[in-house]
Amino acid sequence: MRSVEGSRFSLRFRGPLVEATRTSPEWLPRFEEIARKAGLAAQIETGCRAKWVEGDPAMMWIGLSCDGKPAPKMPRRPRTIQCAIDEPAPRATRRGLVLDCGVGRR
Repeated sequence: MRSVEGSRFSLRFRGPLVEATRTSPEWLPRFEEIARKAGLAAQIETGCRAKWVEGDPAMMWIGLSCDGKPAPKMPRRPRTIQCAIDEPAPRATRRGLVLDCGVGRR
């Protein structure tokens, strides 16, 4: 567990790849600011340099460059499913909302 500027992170290490999970509650966190803090947390914990941060404000992957070695490549972004909640169709047989989903890339 590491705190940086009021944000707390749980860090898991797999060589030069770090999984950072934000454990502090924050109102509408911006990814750029949280990613900066997560990168600093990983640097403080390891002494390595954070070269990239990928993810969202809740969970991030961080690539570290240690002892002059290059950071690992950024992982491919997984396909995401984006959904929108629509009003029920006029002739819907069940009560509830309609979920309209599609596969795309972030």
